[in-house]
Amino acid sequence: MPLTRPHAVYATVVAGVTLVAGLAVAQMVWPNFSPMKQTMSSLAARDAPTKGLMTFVIVVVGICQIVAAHGFKQAAKPGRYLLAIGGIGALGVAAFPVPHVFADSDWHTFMATVVLVSMCLWPVFSATKKYATPWVLTHRGAWISTVCLAILGLTFLAAWWTNSHVMGFLERVLITSQILWLMIALRISHQFGVKATTDQAISDQILPDEAMADVFEVETSHDLQVPVRN
Repeated sequence: MPLTRPHAVYATVVAGVTLVAGLAVAQMVWPNFSPMKQTMSSLAARDAPTKGLMTFVIVVVGICQIVAAHGFKQAAKPGRYLLAIGGIGALGVAAFPVPHVFADSDWHTFMATVVLVSMCLWPVFSATKKYATPWVLTHRGAWISTVCLAILGLTFLAAWWTNSHVMGFLERVLITSQILWLMIALRISHQFGVKATTDQAISDQILPDEAMADVFEVETSHDLQVPVRN
């Protein structure tokens, strides 16, 4: 069974901390920014006072996501590919910022859509039956997490389409949930793999000892047999 690498778990932790800290600092740099109404795209707009900071945050999150996809060995390859595509999409979001705080652009929207879709769908494509997996990588667990993330994603899209006054808040809930779930899935998978590997090592060590004990018991019983005279 492949083992999820520790650097994948660390990468998601770095992504989460960077995102939370970056948003907190951005709010201090731009006090008039409305986290309820405005999205993170506005924070990284060409004319935003927080452009450099949020571009850095988005790039770090994207790179961490690619690193996590590389180290998530227990997940099926299609799911890992989607995670990597989401990370690449995040880099695209940083490379194609919106031209104005209240404007939009086709390339930015496309890249943001790639991130949203891939981060909602990766769980269901990560499930596998090739070997023992934790519940987060079973088909049931994967479908449950995908449906929950998809509901959050569709809710945000509806708010974005209608220019809702809580659009920014819903975006933060969605992105935080996506990163948090990835962190949880990686952590559970890593612990599951370590425990399975340890149990297998202990089993491999005990079985030879049991086999030797059986051989000794057979030889001893053979030596104690009383010969029968004809």
